[in-house]
Amino acid sequence: MTTDDVRKLISNNQLQQALTACDQLALPDDFKSKLLALKASYREYNNHRIDGDMRSDDLEITRAGITKRILLFLSEYELVCITDLKNNFVALTDNIENNATHEDKAVVVDEAKQITADLQSIDTAEKKEDVKPGVIKRIGDFIAKFHDKDSTQSKVLATIKDGVSVVQELGKKYNSIAQWFMLPQIPTVFL
Repeated sequence: MTTDDVRKLISNNQLQQALTACDQLALPDDFKSKLLALKASYREYNNHRIDGDMRSDDLEITRAGITKRILLFLSEYELVCITDLKNNFVALTDNIENNATHEDKAVVVDEAKQITADLQSIDTAEKKEDVKPGVIKRIGDFIAKFHDKDSTQSKVLATIKDGVSVVQELGKKYNSIAQWFMLPQIPTVFL
């Protein structure tokens, strides 16, 4: 289940299913509590609808408010995920720069720093659509290079403690975000 799937449910006026679908997203704890609050609002709305103790126009206003809150919730969640990917990529770059011992580490660090500079645009994004897919794709392309055992990136990574597991986790995060931008996935065999 993706955030776009949840949006489709919302556009089909299936709020309850949309809220249930949100449970399938990999939500951080603070988002889980926000989701619980949204579900409580929906239950209250639904109880008024069933009991018939609220005017129909008030019900529609309440439903529209809940819909808007769910859409804002999804947008905020997407930005947090993208920012988390960016921060993990920056941490990988720092880890390579500070801990790699391979003679070609400067080449890998330079490429990673160029990508990191492009990632700064994420800081000003207000929604997922403000993020350029090419910036996210560059992370995927960079990670993919680590899977070629003969590549400079792979050789540099081998000199870092837990380097492979760090890249694998970054690859998983990339894949979860890449689908939002219709970007190619890193094969799960490598993750």
